[in-house]
Amino acid sequence: MSKLNLRKIQAQYTDMSYGFPVVLKRVPMRNIRGVWVLDVNHQELTRQVFTELSFKKSRLTGNEVRAIRLYFEMTTPEFGQRFNVSHVAVLKWEAQGDSPTKMRWPQEKDIRQQVIYKLGGDMRRAYEELRLPAADVPSPVSIVMATKPWLKVRLGRSRPKVWYFRAFQRHQAKQELASH
Repeated sequence: MSKLNLRKIQAQYTDMSYGFPVVLKRVPMRNIRGVWVLDVNHQELTRQVFTELSFKKSRLTGNEVRAIRLYFEMTTPEFGQRFNVSHVAVLKWEAQGDSPTKMRWPQEKDIRQQVIYKLGGDMRRAYEELRLPAADVPSPVSIVMATKPWLKVRLGRSRPKVWYFRAFQRHQAKQELASH
């Protein structure tokens, strides 16, 4: 096998490309010209990151608000108008950086629900899980990647398909139902 086709599963990888830390676990990697890079569908990964960001248990940070705004290609005045605040308020939220923003919970909840809605997510789950305010302690978005087949990954023969944690949970639930 040449060095150009080396693949591995890395136990943990912190991706900073979104402007905030995203911790990926069990992530497929590929060696391209001597550099290890993610071997995933980046559009699906981005979708999963923003979904997980919407449901995380801690408050949104300034960098996360900025990433949401940029992902939906909105200017600060457009973002502010969408959530009934001034563009100056949006700038203040984003200026918090890695610290939690000081926005009121109803505004943050609206932002999270808008992300879920735009991504075609489960709105019922959003209303249920976002009833209570999130904690003020910042925490990184964490995604556990699973590969198919679930238990053994054969590297080098064919590119492993990347499945996300929820698909893995559904697979486990089906296995449990089949065993009973």
